[in-house]
Amino acid sequence: MKSKLTKFALAAIFGLALTFTFSCSSGGGSGGGGGNFEYGSLPYKGKNYKTIEIGNQTWMAENLNYNVKGTKCYGEGGKASVYDAKTGKLTFVTLSSAEIQANCTKYGRLYTWAAAMDIDVKYNEEEWGDSDLKHQGICPNGWHIPSKAEWDELINYVESENGCSDCAGEHLMAKNGWWDGGHGGLDTYGFSALPGSGGDVKSDDQDGYYFGPAGFEGYWWSSLEGGKLSAYLMHIFSHENVYMDRKDFLYSVRCLKDD
Repeated sequence: MKSKLTKFALAAIFGLALTFTFSCSSGGGSGGGGGNFEYGSLPYKGKNYKTIEIGNQTWMAENLNYNVKGTKCYGEGGKASVYDAKTGKLTFVTLSSAEIQANCTKYGRLYTWAAAMDIDVKYNEEEWGDSDLKHQGICPNGWHIPSKAEWDELINYVESENGCSDCAGEHLMAKNGWWDGGHGGLDTYGFSALPGSGGDVKSDDQDGYYFGPAGFEGYWWSSLEGGKLSAYLMHIFSHENVYMDRKDFLYSVRCLKDD
């Protein structure tokens, strides 16, 4: 099996080699872009999550951190990739228990698609076929796993407010926590996206899971399938896009409030 790690590694290396110039202004929008956001609070499974209104949507302003089967903290059960600035290379290390738990605290947990949707694990390899766009999944009552259309709505709203294209990512990214303390985003709306990266699946030629370098990219599941083996997700690097990836990879979850 070709490892997803190749993609993580290339993105990380090229990301460090680029200089990003933002041409978009910091839009007003919900929250005003000044950092004084009117956060709500959502208690769920022993944790209070911040929530934020963006346009007509209300989002969790933190990644879900709820431990169920089919989830991992970044680095748990495998090797984590770490960028060495001196050599310009990625190395693979086993993290300590303390480091793994710290990653869960910072980035939330990483979920397979079936775990996020709270359906049988077999649907990571089979087509589920339910077209319900308000599927609760692992989210609290009154909240759901965002559909692809709802991720697109968020992107379109941010771009429309700021008069630009391919700029939603920088407005949704947290100001700190990207590229190991280097470049961050504008966090115009209080969404505070953090780059928890993701985990590749186990296979015969791998020593457990392989995790792409945290600090470089963020991925969040949608409810929409792309077939038996894939589902759509939101991806933020320096910009944003919504595309398909394998259901059995491990990615972050943000819940969206029902209308």
